[in-house]
Amino acid sequence: MRSENTFGVTFSIRQNKNKRKDYSVFAKIACNNTPEREITIKGGFDPKNWDEGKGRPHQYNKELREFSTYLTKVEAKLAGIFQELELNEGVLTADNIKNHYLGQGDAVERLTMLELTKRAYDKYSLELKKAALKTMVLPTPI
Repeated sequence: MRSENTFGVTFSIRQNKNKRKDYSVFAKIACNNTPEREITIKGGFDPKNWDEGKGRPHQYNKELREFSTYLTKVEAKLAGIFQELELNEGVLTADNIKNHYLGQGDAVERLTMLELTKRAYDKYSLELKKAALKTMVLPTPI
């Protein structure tokens, strides 16, 4: 089953407008042609350590490799929020994803595996053939 929703995260650096004129790393969230939203990931970053082509820091030393791993985790967490909103049929906008990442706004309901299975059964019972539904056994709560 193919999704009609679009989602992407890119990382970039930009010079701050403060007196020090240092640089910060930003995550730019794009979702379903809604206006993009940015989240500040790290301040005080040296632009010589940034690879513009890859949108990631260079891998010169251990600290930069760890920061690159952290950016990968941030990207995965944002993708997880997107998938959670998509599964729960929430409103998919870059603003909602940003707010969920920052812990602002309405909290997404937490579902158990049993509830997810029931939702999937209800959603696909009309599309699947009866033979396929016979093999699908709903777990009983403990």
